[in-house]
Amino acid sequence: KYGTRSYRPDFKVYKNNGDIEYHEVKGYMDAQSKTKLKRMKKYFPAIKIILITREEYVALKKWNKLLKWY
Repeated sequence: KYGTRSYRPDFKVYKNNGDIEYHEVKGYMDAQSKTKLKRMKKYFPAIKIILITREEYVALKKWNKLLKWY
């Protein structure tokens, strides 16, 4: 009823088996972000959202020279 009414994840990922999942990168989780993710889970439970936290992102950066970013 109140607050955020729209949500757009950061990335749409197509997997080799045909599945689709969405990735959300968050440096910090504020109240609005929590509400968005909670509502997405409630109203669209079949859609898979992967949350990438700051700690996970920083851990990936050490592989930056080996990864090819498009």
